[in-house]
Amino acid sequence: MLDLFRKGQVELDESLIVNLRTVEIFLDHLRTDFERHWTLDEMAGHCGMDITSLTKYCKQLSNLTPINYLIKIRLEAAAKMLLDDEDKGVGEISYDCGFSSSQYFATRFRKQYAVSPKDYRANLLLAKK
Repeated sequence: MLDLFRKGQVELDESLIVNLRTVEIFLDHLRTDFERHWTLDEMAGHCGMDITSLTKYCKQLSNLTPINYLIKIRLEAAAKMLLDDEDKGVGEISYDCGFSSSQYFATRFRKQYAVSPKDYRANLLLAKK
């Protein structure tokens, strides 16, 4: 393989580059469309590829599956909203960020931030003062 590289006889598969770029663009798009109730099928269809390919490229780019990447984005948005929108309740924020269950949101939030959403808000608001 090294000899092929040295001789410059390696042919690049352009479709792999295009597919990787397509998934990269889609992941950027998710940052602004995270509240939508995405399914894995919809994600793959949006990229014009099958689920296996989407998952492979997503893992290459983010080290996460597409669904886990989406959850990560939702949790980041929720953490920001917990601080910026003090008048909104935790349940409302969870739904605004695309979670269908406030209990699931709280479980995933606690797993990501090692604290409940309510305590996260209280601790950071205290630190602000």
